[in-house]
Amino acid sequence: MCVRNSGRRGRSRGWSAPLLALGIAVSVVGCDSLIEVENPNNVQEADFKAPIAANAVVNGALYEVQDAFAGELGPYSIAGDEIEWSGSRDAWQELMLGEIRNPQNEFTDAFFDEMAVGRWMVDEAITLLEGHNSAGDLEDVDDLARAYLFSGIMYVIIADWFDDFVFSDRQVASPPIGPSNMGSLYTTAIGRLDQGLAITSSGNLGRNLMAMRARAKHAQSVWNIIGDNSTLSYTASPTITHPSGTAHNIIVVPNTGLVSNPAAATDAAAALAMQGGDWRYDFEYRGSTLVSQFGAWNFERQENRISDDYGYAASSNTTIDSIRLLDVVDLIPDPRIIQWVLVELQPNNDELNHVQLSARGMHLIIAEHELATNGATAAFAASINAVRTLGGVSDWTAASGVSARDILIHERRVNLFLQGRRLNDMYRFGIASNRWNPTFEAFSAPGVFLPISIREIRANCHLNPDFNCPS
Repeated sequence: MCVRNSGRRGRSRGWSAPLLALGIAVSVVGCDSLIEVENPNNVQEADFKAPIAANAVVNGALYEVQDAFAGELGPYSIAGDEIEWSGSRDAWQELMLGEIRNPQNEFTDAFFDEMAVGRWMVDEAITLLEGHNSAGDLEDVDDLARAYLFSGIMYVIIADWFDDFVFSDRQVASPPIGPSNMGSLYTTAIGRLDQGLAITSSGNLGRNLMAMRARAKHAQSVWNIIGDNSTLSYTASPTITHPSGTAHNIIVVPNTGLVSNPAAATDAAAALAMQGGDWRYDFEYRGSTLVSQFGAWNFERQENRISDDYGYAASSNTTIDSIRLLDVVDLIPDPRIIQWVLVELQPNNDELNHVQLSARGMHLIIAEHELATNGATAAFAASINAVRTLGGVSDWTAASGVSARDILIHERRVNLFLQGRRLNDMYRFGIASNRWNPTFEAFSAPGVFLPISIREIRANCHLNPDFNCPS
């Protein structure tokens, strides 16, 4: 009999990731592809480590990465300006107001485990498959390339969304790596993606590896100006101004927050050359295997909704029924936000797609590099208008009444909507949410991200002074 995951699974500190993930993989890929089981918890670790299980192990890693992304996307996004609190759980409100650093926040805490398991699972998959490959036992080397891709995604997410992290091994606790070392996770991600491209450099998998490497390089450059805020200086100018009129000094960002990264632009161009048109790589969520926790909390339970910055709330105040955000050139409700909110996200509840990579994202990386390096050239206009053409809006020109920097910010805002990029952009471009309380850290100390959560602090001997670590 085949098994399905029909809901959330509880975890204690003593989770056994290999057997858990293998059971998940069986439910994802189908029983006949590995072994027939009635209870996936009965799968033995030796089965998990067998070469025949390689494909299932990688699928299990993907499952965990998807689960982590969809869960932690909620706390990250509500700390920005894309969603806002509309329900009864005040831990969401706390995040919306800009109190991001609280390790005891219910939702930051709940989803930290998903991130830790996802990170562990991709690393374990790589270790196992590299061993099989070295021994000549790996049936399909593309499975290893997929593991490198999922690892690259996982490491970039952690580096983008967290101020610090721990890399424990099941019940063996590790110390936090420290805020100043979070940028090294991008280097790890890029190295993994290099290894994947050495295996597969064509087809959709090759395109995704190349695009993810472009994204990782771009994100690393962004982190270099906002990531470790504890070592960065603040200045009297420029300032970030809260809509209430309160101004605060912000992190000194070179080049007004723009990123110039030729290697990222080169990879983005290579990914676009591999496939034309408006392509995407999505994480897909379906009830028969895995549902999106982001969709469940926001569109099914309706604890949060798309924010007033983007749409007009229905009378119930739990959904958006029309779009407020205008395209800055055509001055019409932006069709990209119409598509995201009214077609792809809200109606699908917890069975939706979360975009990871896209042709639009690649054009934006190239456009930003050109603008940061050479200014508002014809090359910049060509890249930014390639994105606008894909979205069905008019070309931008210097005569449009919108600066090159502002059109880039707008195009990133609408084309990367709810993809886990907005808060980073708000910090580097000096944008404040009108929901931030000026006394909370999102506004008072811009550049802060999610913390190591309380359940990890309580269970980890390196963080909890009540525990002594084994010698």
